[in-house]
Amino acid sequence: MFVKKEFFRFALLRFFRIYPLHLAILFFLFLFLFVFPPYLECIIREEPERFTVGNILANILLVDNWGIVFFGHPWNGVSWTISLEILAYIAFPFLAFFVNRIFSVRLCLVLVIGVLLGLGLFMLVTNNLDNNLKWRGGILRIACEFSCGVILSRAYRLGFSSSFPWFGVGCLGLLVLCFIIPFMRPLIYLWLAGFMMSLTFENDKIARIFESKFISWLGEISYSLYLTHMLLLQGIFWLVSPSMQLMNLQSKMVLSSLIIFFILLFAWFVNIYVERPSRNIGRVVVKHLT
Repeated sequence: MFVKKEFFRFALLRFFRIYPLHLAILFFLFLFLFVFPPYLECIIREEPERFTVGNILANILLVDNWGIVFFGHPWNGVSWTISLEILAYIAFPFLAFFVNRIFSVRLCLVLVIGVLLGLGLFMLVTNNLDNNLKWRGGILRIACEFSCGVILSRAYRLGFSSSFPWFGVGCLGLLVLCFIIPFMRPLIYLWLAGFMMSLTFENDKIARIFESKFISWLGEISYSLYLTHMLLLQGIFWLVSPSMQLMNLQSKMVLSSLIIFFILLFAWFVNIYVERPSRNIGRVVVKHLT
């Protein structure tokens, strides 16, 4: 049953999880642009739309992909997904109201498969075979994926489980095929959902791999890593691309390894000094307000 107090608590916790880190990343980006004016000039030349007052405000508030004025032009290339995630949170109470009236695991699974197949059909009909529906298509994508997540959560609450130990391996294999064989790409969201589900199964082979300390650590820093990796890659390659053209293959591999290490290190730093403190502040605020 939907409880207003619980949703208020959930919304506050998500706010302190999402916005402080998002704003900190924007601050780091603006600082980088201040330190390296040529990079700023490059952005102005290629994407002048970024510098309108409306776009800057929309990026700060994370409403840049809601379609209120426009779609796109995010300062952080991946933040459009977070923008739509917030939109999904607003719709969550209404979705939960209907999903909580489902009392059949089989119906939950049928709905999930149907929705994801429908999304795949949309990709096929609209020739979106790059595995990355975004901008206007992103609204449909988040609606389908978020709805499926809520329905699957309901299925687990109703007792759903699997005894097939190779389920995750099979879904992972089909995922790989989707990247290799173009006509299979519309099914990528279905196999991805199956793979994510497999990680919750106790006897699944792939789930045991994801229990390792390194994978768990990646999970801990995943949000920080997600919000920083694209900006860091763009900035680093802008700095080193002239030198990379003169490097041999071995030097490029060493440099690429160092870049990956630096991105992981930076994400870990941001997780410790920005994400975790903001989440702790959120817990304190929630405790006092609820």
